[in-house]
Amino acid sequence: MSSGVSSGSSSTDTSLKQVSKNLLSNVFMFIFGMGISFFMVPYYIKSLGVEAYGLIPLATSVVGYASILTIAISGGTARFFTLAYQQGDVAQAQRVINTAFWALAALGALLLPVLALLSWFAASWFAGETVSPWSARLLFFGASAVFLLSTLTSSFAVSYQATNRLDIRNNLHLVQLVLQPALVVLLFTLFEPRLEFVAASLLTGSAVWMVLNMVYWRRLIPDVWPAGRMFSRARLKEQMTMGGWLVVNHVGYILFLQIDLVVVNSLIGKVEAGEYASVLQWSTLIRSFAGVLAGVLGPVILIRYAQKKFSEVATLSALSVRLLGLGLAIPIGLACGFSEPLLLLWLGEEFTFLAPLLSLLLAPLVINLSVLPLFNINVCYNKVKVPGLITVGMGAFNLGLAILLGSIDSLGVYGVAIAGAVALSAKNALFTPIYAAHVQGLRWSRFLGSMLPGVLLFAAVAGSAFALQAALQISTWFQLLGLFAALGAGSGLVGLFLFVSGKERRQLLSMVRKQR
Repeated sequence: MSSGVSSGSSSTDTSLKQVSKNLLSNVFMFIFGMGISFFMVPYYIKSLGVEAYGLIPLATSVVGYASILTIAISGGTARFFTLAYQQGDVAQAQRVINTAFWALAALGALLLPVLALLSWFAASWFAGETVSPWSARLLFFGASAVFLLSTLTSSFAVSYQATNRLDIRNNLHLVQLVLQPALVVLLFTLFEPRLEFVAASLLTGSAVWMVLNMVYWRRLIPDVWPAGRMFSRARLKEQMTMGGWLVVNHVGYILFLQIDLVVVNSLIGKVEAGEYASVLQWSTLIRSFAGVLAGVLGPVILIRYAQKKFSEVATLSALSVRLLGLGLAIPIGLACGFSEPLLLLWLGEEFTFLAPLLSLLLAPLVINLSVLPLFNINVCYNKVKVPGLITVGMGAFNLGLAILLGSIDSLGVYGVAIAGAVALSAKNALFTPIYAAHVQGLRWSRFLGSMLPGVLLFAAVAGSAFALQAALQISTWFQLLGLFAALGAGSGLVGLFLFVSGKERRQLLSMVRKQR
C-alpha cells in the first residue's frame, strides 16, 4: 500500500497534474449532468404533470432527513481514513473503514422499518388529488432504498478522496447519470408514465453505482477491505465524537436547503410546490457546479494538512474562495439576467412568470457557494462544534422566517425564497470566512476580500445580460446559447485578468499543460 504522497517537486507536479485531471473530469460530469437535467425536468412535467413531478425531489429531500443519523458515523470517515492512508498506517486505515462500514450497515437495518413507515404515510401527507396514493408510496419506498444503498456506498467512496482520484469517481457517476434517465424513458415508453418507474430507475442506478464503487475500491486500495474482525468500538467512539457535531451541522443544512419544498407543499399548495421544484433545479445545478469546482481541491487541502503543510492549506483556501466566486459569478449572472427567455425555451411560456423567483433563488449563491472550500478547514482541524451550532441556529431561523413570510398571501413562494436568501447569506457572508480564519490563526478578514471579486463580476454579468434581454427578442436556443457563450467568454477573460494575478494565471496554465 502506498504510504502517501512523497515530498519534493515531483510530488507537486503529480499533484498539479491530478488536480487538473480531476477538474476537467468534474467539469465534464457537470456539463453532462446539466444536459440530463435540462431534458428530464420538462420531460417529467410533460409526462407526469407538475404536481406529480414535485414529489420526486420532495421524496429525495424528506427521506434524506435520515442522514441526520448516518452522518454521525460517516461524517468524519474520509478525514480519518485519509490521514491514516497518507501517513502509511495500514492497520489504522483498516479500523477506520471497517468501523464505518459495519456501523452504517447496522444503522441501515434499524432505519429500514422507520423509512418503510414514512413511505407508507407519505401519500396522505404530500400527494395531491391527481397522484395515486400507491404511486406516491412506491416513490418514497424507492427513495428510501436508494438512501440506504448510498449510505453503504459512502464507505467505499472515501477511496477517491484518500488517493485524490476524483476522476475515477466521476467516470463511475457518469454511468449512473446515463442509466437512470434511460430507464425512465424506456419504461415510460413501453408502458406509461408512472412515479414507480422513476423509483425503479433510481434504485437500479444506485445499485450499479454501489457495485462499481466496490470494484474500484479493490483496485485503488487493495489491501484495505471491510472485515468484521476489524470493527473497533474505540474507533467508533472517536469518529462519532467528531460526527456528532457534524450531525448538528447537518441538521442546520437540512433546515437551510431541504426544508423549503416541504414548507411550500404544506403551507402554500401542491401545484406551487411543483412549480417551485422546477425552478429550484437551477439552484441544484449551480450547487452541483460549485461542488465540482470546490471538490477538486478538497482532497489536496486534506492531504496537505496530513503532511503538516499548514501555510499551503491557508494559501490554497484563499485562492479557492476567490476562483470559485469568479467561476460561479458567470453562470449565475447569465441565468439571472436571461431568466425569462431561459424559462420560455426550457419549460414554456406558462412558466415565464417564475423568472423573478429564479433570480431570487440564484443570486445569493455567489456568496453562499464561494465559501465552500472553507468548510474543508473545519473538518481538517476538527473544529466542527461551533459551525454546527451556528448552522443549526440559523437554519431554525430560516424555517421560522420561511413559515412567517410564506404565510403572507402577497409573498407566497417568494417569501420562502427570501427567507433562505437572508438566513444563509447572513451565515456565509460573515461567520464562515471569519471562523475559518480564526481556526488557522489568520487575520479575521483574510477570506472576506477573496469573496468580493465574485460579487463584482456577478453584478456586471447579470446587468449586461438583463440589458441584452431587454434590447433583443430572444426566441430560439441558438440565440440564447450564442449570447451565453459570447458574454460568458468575455466575462471570464475580464475576471481572469482583473482579479487573478499573473503568477496565479501561470500556475493555472501550468496545471492545464501538465494534463496534456
